[in-house]
Amino acid sequence: MHLEWWAWIVGGIALIVAELAIPSFFVIWFGLGALLVGLLMLALPDLSLTAQLATSLAERLKNS
Repeated sequence: MHLEWWAWIVGGIALIVAELAIPSFFVIWFGLGALLVGLLMLALPDLSLTAQLATSLAERLKNS
């Protein structure tokens, strides 16, 4: 399974928009993590799914 860069960007934007309805300031970090992975995928298109998920998780843990 290989997610395209645009799927991460769309998911990130959706999570950031969802933060407008959920006023906990928690979901935004998941959205920013997804956007970071999307931009990383745009720069490095051969990034494995494991590396994608590890990058997303690292961004979430850093901001939590």
